[in-house]
Amino acid sequence: MHKNSVKSITRGAASAAICAALALGTAGIASAHDGQHSDKNARTSHHESTSHHSESRTDNDEVGGIVTALGTNSITIQHHNATPVAYTTTSATTYRLGTTPTTVAALAVGENIDVVLSSTTPTMVTAVDVDLANVEGHVTAISGNTITLGSGSDTRTVTVSSSTTFVLGGVASTFGAIVVGSHIEARGVAMSSSVLDAMSVKIEPVRLHTHAAGIVTALGTNSITIQHHNATPVAYTTTSATTYRLGTTPTTVAVLAVGENIDVVLSSTTPPMVTAVDVDLANVEGHVTAISGNTITLGSGSDTRTVTVGTATTYTLGHVASALSAVVVGSHIEARGVATSSTALTATSVKINVGDHDDK
Repeated sequence: MHKNSVKSITRGAASAAICAALALGTAGIASAHDGQHSDKNARTSHHESTSHHSESRTDNDEVGGIVTALGTNSITIQHHNATPVAYTTTSATTYRLGTTPTTVAALAVGENIDVVLSSTTPTMVTAVDVDLANVEGHVTAISGNTITLGSGSDTRTVTVSSSTTFVLGGVASTFGAIVVGSHIEARGVAMSSSVLDAMSVKIEPVRLHTHAAGIVTALGTNSITIQHHNATPVAYTTTSATTYRLGTTPTTVAVLAVGENIDVVLSSTTPPMVTAVDVDLANVEGHVTAISGNTITLGSGSDTRTVTVGTATTYTLGHVASALSAVVVGSHIEARGVATSSTALTATSVKINVGDHDDK
């Protein structure tokens, strides 16, 4: 178990950064236990071992620090920036990982440990406690058994194994329950200021969005792409079970067109999948300034609107069913239907106002 001295010193220097980085996170972890999450994506916090042997203790029989080297019967520890000190272990030395009894195999360069020394032989170790740390944040990537939290300079990695336990909503779970976007709290051994080997992982479920709304920017065989305001367009998946409504009227997928405003209901278990689509209806009204085929023009100049009618469009004149022929230049109409742009509407119904003809 002898380590290359250059490598050990390098790890020791990197590990020395753990103390400051982890200690700074202590307040954050306290808030995490209160259900509050930091604005940061990922956060690590050092915890003292349950024997409460602080690294700042100066008792002759207790010392703590970072493991910088391991030998067959020795542990070298660096306390802050002091010179590393080698201590001797024996077959009688005991080991604990947090509160769990373990073996010498649990030791590794980079770990925070507390050791109890023999009262008669100051350099001989009678007990070793491996300190545990917490890291928490939102999952940004999963690769094999490595979970990445945060991004950029705030990135942390959590390594899991077959012995790692998982809890989701207070119930035993599995590694498979973790997805990108999950918020997790992992507890285990900090191997550096940004790497933790997890013994346990608490998973908070992703807060799923079940509704979306915006402008249709593209249509595929089984997809709808929607843009909400100026955000990046998002593609959603439709199935044969997806339902459609035009206002309050059930309809089919054929009613969809690029430029329409729609609201979609998403599957609670598969967020990108659409269970229902509501095509929003809009109103436009004004005085008719031109009629050409099935297109009615309202207003003029910068205030021009166009209303397109079809065989399915209904007309009322004085609350009585009517027809397109009743619409003449000068009529005032109120059209309701699907807005395909800010100035164009495909009408499902047209109300013709009696007695409101003028020279406008």
